Amino acid sequence: MATIHINGKMYSGNSVSVSRNKIVIDGKEVPDDENKVINIHVEGSIDTLKVDSCNKIKAEENVGELSTVSGDVKVKGDVYGDVRTVSGDVDCGEVTGNIKTVSGDVKNKKKEIEKTNTKITIDALSKLKSFGMGDDGTFTDVQEFNIVPNKLHSGEIEWHLMMFCEVDGSTYHIKRLRSMEDLKRVYEAISDRILK
Repeated sequence: MATIHINGKMYSGNSVSVSRNKIVIDGKEVPDDENKVINIHVEGSIDTLKVDSCNKIKAEENVGELSTVSGDVKVKGDVYGDVRTVSGDVDCGEVTGNIKTVSGDVKNKKKEIEKTNTKITIDALSKLKSFGMGDDGTFTDVQEFNIVPNKLHSGEIEWHLMMFCEVDGSTYHIKRLRSMEDLKRVYEAISDRILK
């Protein structure tokens, strides 16, 4: 969970949205004393930053999904989803998803592509200490994440990272995994735990 500073006040959460000067953190509206200028500073990784109007946004670590209409955004880490901007400028690390912009500038760092792209197999997953294999072929960690196989018509198996929510008892899809390196990067970004 990230620490979020908005106009000098401190909050914590995983998702921030600003729409029509209403600030919402993890689905709950936050009173902002009618400030017309909104500045957001996030310490730690955050799942979602969706802002229609903001003076300045700064995130110290990684962001899952980033969307802004107007207002400049600086992310010191990477963005693991899409970046969408209309007129705000975005400066960030590597972007895993798509980048869409109307008139804003997006400056992102290109990381050197990993030379290894290890295929996800049952054998490779069985070697992980962070996950254990269940009777149904699903790999589960000690908390809420699952790596689930999906057999395609071609007979090939693709793997998906899922998250169990204790609050509503539902399981949510996070990402189709492309390689063991992809699993490591995504798991560590969203769980704040090292994949072993």
